[in-house]
Amino acid sequence: SGDYRDWKIAGMEAFRGGQYVDAEKYFFNIRQTAKEVLQNSQSTDQAKESAKAALKDFETLIYRNNAKAYLKAAKPNGKPVRVIAAVSPVGMEEGQHIFFGIAQAQQKVINANQVNLVVLIANDKNKIQQSRQIARTLSKPESEVLAIVGHYTTPNTCAALNHYSPAKLPVISSTSTVVNIRGLNECGDTEKVFFRTASSTQIEASTLQKAIRMLQPGSKIIVFYKNEQFSKDLMSKFLNSSDINIAREIDLDSDQAKQFLQQSLEKDMILAVFPDGKTVDDDNKNESNAFQRAIEVVKHTKGNNLVLGANTLFL
Repeated sequence: SGDYRDWKIAGMEAFRGGQYVDAEKYFFNIRQTAKEVLQNSQSTDQAKESAKAALKDFETLIYRNNAKAYLKAAKPNGKPVRVIAAVSPVGMEEGQHIFFGIAQAQQKVINANQVNLVVLIANDKNKIQQSRQIARTLSKPESEVLAIVGHYTTPNTCAALNHYSPAKLPVISSTSTVVNIRGLNECGDTEKVFFRTASSTQIEASTLQKAIRMLQPGSKIIVFYKNEQFSKDLMSKFLNSSDINIAREIDLDSDQAKQFLQQSLEKDMILAVFPDGKTVDDDNKNESNAFQRAIEVVKHTKGNNLVLGANTLFL
C-alpha cells in the first residue's frame, strides 16, 4: 500500500543520511503495522494482501537490520560493523527466498550481539554477465565487503568466482550444487574460496536413484536435461548406476523434446527432468526455453507417471 511504500522510501532516505534511529523506526513500522493488520479481524482483504506483501519484502528486513547494526556499533564499546554482500536475482522467487534467509540469519546474529552485520544487496538478475560485473566491483581492493553469500545458479557462481578467488573473497552458496566447483578450470577458484551449505549433485542423484529402487525398480527412464553445467552434472551422476534402465536422454532445447510432447506415454515410464536454473547468458544468442519445456514435460504426464525432478524444478 501507499503507507508501506512511503515508509520504506523515508527509511531509505534516513539511512542514506546516517539517521539510523529514524531509519530503523520507519522499517520497524512497516513490519509491525503489517502484522497488526493481519491480526485484526476487521481488516479488508486488500489490506491483508498488502500486509502480506510487506512482510515478504526482504529489503525492508535487511535495511532495518543494517540500521540496527550501525546503531549498536555506535554505542560505547560497540562491536565494529562487518559487511557482507548478498548476491542473487531479486526478481525471481528463488532469489527472494535466498535474500529472506540471509535477512533472518542477519537478524539473529545482531540480536544476539554476536556481530554487527551489515548486508549489501546485489541483483545479478540471474545473468552471467551481470554476475561478472558485480564480482569485479565487490572484489576491488577498496571494497569493505568481507564475504559473499550467493549466487543462485552454478553458471553465475562459476563466472563470479574468477574475480572473487584472486581477491581471496570467501563465497558461501546455498544453492550451487555442482560437484567440485573448486576444481573446474572455467571457475578459476585457485584460492579455494568457494564453500556451500547445500548438498551436491552427487547426493541429489543418489536420492533420486533410491526413489526409483523403492517405487518402480526396473522401469524404463527418459532423462531430460539442458546443455548446462548443473543439469549435465546432475545427469552424469544420475546415470552412473548399473541398475537404472535408461531408455533415452533428451536435450530440453532439442526437436526431440518438442516431439515427445506429441507422443503418448507408456504407463510405467519414469521421467527424470533436470532443467537448469533459468540462467541467462547474453553471449549465447540461441534463446533457450528449457525450463518452460521441462514444466510442459511434467504436465504431459497428467499425473500418470512417476516424475523425478531436479531441485531447480521450483513449481
